Amino acid sequence: MELSTRRTAGAVKLLLIIHAVLLFAGLYAHLSTYRLYSEMPELYWHLPHPARDVQRFVVLAQLCSFFITAIFFLLWTYRSYRKLSALSDRNLRFSPGWAVGWYFVPIMNLFRPYQVMEEMWKESAPDADPSRIEEGKSRTGSPLLKGWWGLWLLSHLLAGVLGVRPMDPGESALFMFLTGIAGILLCLVTFFLVRAIDQRLAKKRALMERQIREKARAFP
Repeated sequence: MELSTRRTAGAVKLLLIIHAVLLFAGLYAHLSTYRLYSEMPELYWHLPHPARDVQRFVVLAQLCSFFITAIFFLLWTYRSYRKLSALSDRNLRFSPGWAVGWYFVPIMNLFRPYQVMEEMWKESAPDADPSRIEEGKSRTGSPLLKGWWGLWLLSHLLAGVLGVRPMDPGESALFMFLTGIAGILLCLVTFFLVRAIDQRLAKKRALMERQIREKARAFP
């Protein structure tokens, strides 16, 4: 379990970097499309412009990258939560399955995934005492968590507006530009969050193994 969880975390971090690079590449294409439409709105559809073709290709690549990254992120969440359940003597609030499932439940996916990640952060603290039930409740979450969830909601809000609101090519390109910036920031914050939780889980496991060895030597 240890090796598979750490490998999955490594894959997620690599995919987040690739997705951030694709989002960054899309910024230029979106900005070029916005400028072209702003300067010549009447001739926009009649003039050949490579930025439009690049924009279509980049958006398609971003969609593929998003779904692949999302699959690995959910797999990492499942494995990390299952690992945390094995390391903690306390009954965690959710099951590994629901730690992933809440992302797909309408309304609940506006706050439940944050609560899952918050519990993962608190309970993965290496110095957490599993014998003290109230300790986990008293621990505060990291600002990294709040930044991650705020950017997550912002990115999906911008994408939702882009999908339901009629826009001309200039407005659409501008919204995609803003969505790309939010997406890049989300990738960076998620990268550091995944790395931090993965490191905390590894330290917690190492600490527990050391404590078990010490007890075994104390009571031969």
